[in-house]
Parts: sequence; C-alpha cells; structure tokens
Amino acid sequence: MKNLYLVLFLLLGENVIAQQTKDTTFQSGEYSCQCKLALDGKPDVKPFDLNEKPAHYPGGEDEWKKFVKKNINKKLKGKDEVEVYFEVDEKGTLSNYRLLNRAANQKYEEAVYLLKLSGKWFPAVQNGYCIKSVKKLKFEL
Repeated sequence: MKNLYLVLFLLLGENVIAQQTKDTTFQSGEYSCQCKLALDGKPDVKPFDLNEKPAHYPGGEDEWKKFVKKNINKKLKGKDEVEVYFEVDEKGTLSNYRLLNRAANQKYEEAVYLLKLSGKWFPAVQNGYCIKSVKKLKFEL
C-alpha cells in the first residue's frame, strides 16, 4: 500500500512541477517564428547553444539591411564602425543597449534609434522554447 501511495505522489507531483508552456507564433508581415513560451517566464532549457536558432530581425539579414538603408540618418552615414550589444527577450523585445567600441556618441545614439525603431524581433529558440538572448551588431555610420 505504501508503494501505491508513493507512485501516486510521484505521478501527481510530476504534473505540479511540469513546465507550463504556450505554443506561440510571432508574425511580422509575411515572416513568422514558432516556439513555446514558458508561462512562468523561465524555460527549462540549458544555456543558449550557438547551434540553435539565434534571435533575428523578421525576414533575416537582407530585410534588416533594407530597413537600415531606408531609415538611417543620411547625414551620419560614413565609414565609422559602431558595434552595439543588446538583449532580445523571449517575446522579441529589445533592451539593454551598450556600445562595444569607441564610436562617437551621436553615432551610437543613431544605432540605438534604428534598433528601437525596428520593433520586435524574433526571439532565439532553443529546444523549441523562446528564450532571452544577446546580440551584437555592427553599423557603418
């Protein structure tokens, strides 16, 4: 009888501990990204593996280049390289912008402006879960 209670306890306990998730599709124009979103905000996955799908702008690098070309302040365009670090959370929101090189403050602010203007990105995906990740981008301003 004790064994039966133990088995029932373990089975019921597993349901309580199990990760609550929601299948999610992020849509931007004709582009989409699917993953599971952990409802408690903490997916049960290992640290991000570069072999998994990294966070990216909807449509990929070509669409990102088109966006930047269309929206960049033409007065600042030049040959100075601005390298920016930022985070993309599990819902695609960008935050925590940091300058990684010695670029002029005005050019760093333009890079951050472009990132904020770009809206939500597709989050990184690991083991099917949307996860928070970091990204580095270089701009020529």
